[in-house]
Amino acid sequence: MSRHWLRLSIRLAALVVAASSSGPPLTADDPPEADIEYRVAYVSAGSGGVYTYKPDQWGLLRVLLTNPRDVPVEVLCTSYFDQEPTLQYGRQIWLPPRSRLQTWHPIRIPSLSDPQQTQIGFHTQVVETGGSRDQIVRDDIGKMQLGGSLQVIRQPPVTGVITPMDAEPDAAAVAPFDLLVTGRLEQKLHRQTATLGDRVLPPMVEGLRSLDQLLLADDRMLDDAASLSAIRQWLFDGGRLWIMLDRVDPRLLDALLGDESGVHFIDTVTLTHLQIIGGPTGPQIAEHLAEYERALKLVRVLVDDDDEVPLLVNGWPAAIWKRYGMGRLLVTTLESTAWVRPRTPEDPRPSQDDSKSTNYVPIPAFHELMRGYFAPRPERKSTAPPLDRMVGEYIGYSIPSRGLVSGLLGAFVGVLGVVAISLLRSGRQERLAGLTPVMAVIAAGVLMGVGYQHRHAIPPSTALLQIVQPLPGTDDIQMTGHAAIYSQEAGTAVLTGDQGGWLLPALDGTEGTTRRMIWSDLDEWRWENVPQSPGLRTAEFGAAIEAPERVSARAEFGPTGLTGRVT
Repeated sequence: MSRHWLRLSIRLAALVVAASSSGPPLTADDPPEADIEYRVAYVSAGSGGVYTYKPDQWGLLRVLLTNPRDVPVEVLCTSYFDQEPTLQYGRQIWLPPRSRLQTWHPIRIPSLSDPQQTQIGFHTQVVETGGSRDQIVRDDIGKMQLGGSLQVIRQPPVTGVITPMDAEPDAAAVAPFDLLVTGRLEQKLHRQTATLGDRVLPPMVEGLRSLDQLLLADDRMLDDAASLSAIRQWLFDGGRLWIMLDRVDPRLLDALLGDESGVHFIDTVTLTHLQIIGGPTGPQIAEHLAEYERALKLVRVLVDDDDEVPLLVNGWPAAIWKRYGMGRLLVTTLESTAWVRPRTPEDPRPSQDDSKSTNYVPIPAFHELMRGYFAPRPERKSTAPPLDRMVGEYIGYSIPSRGLVSGLLGAFVGVLGVVAISLLRSGRQERLAGLTPVMAVIAAGVLMGVGYQHRHAIPPSTALLQIVQPLPGTDDIQMTGHAAIYSQEAGTAVLTGDQGGWLLPALDGTEGTTRRMIWSDLDEWRWENVPQSPGLRTAEFGAAIEAPERVSARAEFGPTGLTGRVT
């Protein structure tokens, strides 16, 4: 199922040559035939939004390229941070003639020692490849590199929102963004949110890693399998997802959760009189009665027994909670206007600062929903130490034990002492000056021989230890784990993948080499110029793939207990 996701091998060489790129050397003196225009932007660009990244987390950079020529070109776009100029991430891109292309490539934000740092500088360079020699592409003002900064979030939680791009806002209705900000301020959170305003949403879960919550008030991802998969993985990992069912196609739930949707669409009606009460699985709240001149939309649904219905409106589910992996999904069926009322002069403002209040006051039922929605995201415990140790045991490599080394050194000292006493008794102690270096060389040779024997007792090997988690109701499988790479001699590690995901090897001691992780497609990547020193190196990896067949488990109780099989 996941056997061929990752290919790890060691290319042995007598000498390791660190090259900045393959092919002839780069030149910046001779410009290309016509300028290739490019710029780099962040994922989730949009009016009113912010670009959010977190230290030690993956994110995405969006690359916009224009080829004005009549022939296709191939370029390599690489980016790096000020803190780690020799660790680069990039994308190999093919541009058709007379074309403009928008694409992404993942990038991992480094750890930041300053807890107050909220900006991190990065640089991007574009190189034209595929010709007789590689050429650095300059931007429209002649620069060979484009610099910028990314905003690092230090005040969680971070909430993203996806709303329609082209639809005219309904002046009589409360906008989803205003409802979301009202909910955040009611929970004593800052009002800053991240608007994902691109027509094409991030195709990788790495583009959502910085978000704690996400609000869907648009369904443009309905026919985008990659974006749906990214949202599904993010939810499974512990995200809080809110879907406004009155603003999206009801098919979105089935497309997102598959067989685990559990919400069955009946019809859509309009109401002018509302009665909101606590549901069978919700807290006790006061009854809320309201009448409206403009009819409000309600999507009537039925839900499975294992879903939570905390609120009812006129006897139908108004809100639904559903668990999915480590995450939670909130589905609201009632129009956003019903969850708040306009603020009046008699209503006390929570703060004199206008940025900490809105023009709306939430009803008690909405306050209870937001308490659960903005609950802290569960922390995923690190599995690195135990998995690193276990995957190393699969290879079986070990350095000479401390007892063996101590024994050899003790024997050397003992023999040297016996020889010294013998020479002193015979009156030839002057020979000790010549014998001591000889004996030291012999002892060192024995130690080197033992080390050589340990190193060559095992052939060059790789081992993988994976934690595989099928996503309920779908064919998606999420994998995380660790790899161990063993080499007898110095060389260059060849690390590639052809089914998406990522791999991050331990790079200690390689800072003097320009190392690159390059994506050539959405699912294909490779590491370049990663030196492999003799011995064992570990790596962490993660991926989400689509299984050719649905994973199933069958178990039964027998004389020996519960036994079963996973297929």
